[in-house]
Amino acid sequence: MSKVITIRDDVYNKLSKLKKRNNLSFSKLLGMLVDFYEGRKENVGIKSLSGAIDKRDIVRQRLKRVLE
Repeated sequence: MSKVITIRDDVYNKLSKLKKRNNLSFSKLLGMLVDFYEGRKENVGIKSLSGAIDKRDIVRQRLKRVLE
């Protein structure tokens, strides 16, 4: 059954980028994010975090620090 939720534009844009990058549906993406969040509460091991941050995002963070 489908449900309608309301989110901010900036959150939608971030979700949309993740969705496209990983070729997922919004439902699958939101499910993964919820599972990840719930897993963090249970003290998830480091192996489960593999691939959570895209390498392109890491480079962007470094560039921001250098340019500041």
